[in-house]
Amino acid sequence: MTMFNADGTFDFNATISVPDNDFVVLEPGNYYFTVDRVEYGTYQSNPLRTKPSTIPDGCRTVEIFMSIETPKGIAQVRDRFFMHQSVAWRIGAVHKCLGLMPEDEQNLQMKWDAMPGRTGVCKIKNQVQNGNTYNNVDRYIYPSKVASTMNKPSVGIPQPQTTANKYGGLL
Repeated sequence: MTMFNADGTFDFNATISVPDNDFVVLEPGNYYFTVDRVEYGTYQSNPLRTKPSTIPDGCRTVEIFMSIETPKGIAQVRDRFFMHQSVAWRIGAVHKCLGLMPEDEQNLQMKWDAMPGRTGVCKIKNQVQNGNTYNNVDRYIYPSKVASTMNKPSVGIPQPQTTANKYGGLL
């Protein structure tokens, strides 16, 4: 039995219950995802970095937390977006993927707060860092391309019950 203080902290000699580490590493491939939440922040570069960053300190960031249902369990994936002109194409891609921007448009009014609860399809790749394997979003797949990309053998996951919005995105 875990004994903790009202603020969630433990005493030094407490007996605690340790949950299993249930991080699910996905095989590379295309997956349906659901946006769970969006968080806003500010980028601060690593002072130990030897190569200068192309993103300036103080650049605004948006982090999308998403879940992917698999036979192994629910995989948690997050993707960070810099509010910078060099990566505007990624911002547009996630908005188009989620049906918050028409695929043929180039001007975008960002709608980060409209993302939680929406579903889309992304291509996941693995990244190994310090001996750990992480799920990274390689790219977002537009609704018009979903049917042609989801027949790859690495997926094998049933499509969520969704309806399309006016831009073709999944609701």
